[in-house]
Amino acid sequence: MEEGLAKAIGVSNFEEPQLRWLLDRVSTKPLVNQAEIHPHHSKEPLRALCLEKGVAITAYSPLARGQLNKSQNLIRVASRYSRTVPQITLRWHLQKGRSAIPKSGDPGRIRENAGIFNFELAESDVKIIDKQNQDRSVLTPKFEVDSLGFVIDEADGSGF
Repeated sequence: MEEGLAKAIGVSNFEEPQLRWLLDRVSTKPLVNQAEIHPHHSKEPLRALCLEKGVAITAYSPLARGQLNKSQNLIRVASRYSRTVPQITLRWHLQKGRSAIPKSGDPGRIRENAGIFNFELAESDVKIIDKQNQDRSVLTPKFEVDSLGFVIDEADGSGF
């Protein structure tokens, strides 16, 4: 692992055990960890570890594939700001110190998603959004993992 071939690395979907394992073994720590994070899957322990170790977090599926639009608590917060649920959710990510990658090909939604820089959520509303955590992913993995959470190739039992 010490060939010096990488000046910077990033990881994706690393949970706390995997990130700790990696940080114990490499001199070039990851600059970023991309993970599924949204109000229903906030991964606070992972966020705290990344903050402690200086690893930025980028949230993918930051809007939980539209599932957050059904949350009455998020709808109420959004209405206080005359914003949409996606806008207050993206603002929540920003205020929590993460970048977020919302997926959309619709120009109107892209413009809407960009409209998060001219307001700030009150701390009380950030706490309301924080309390929405259900440790619920919107993704359905189709693989097996070992005790550290690394993917195991089902064909031969090795990780990849």
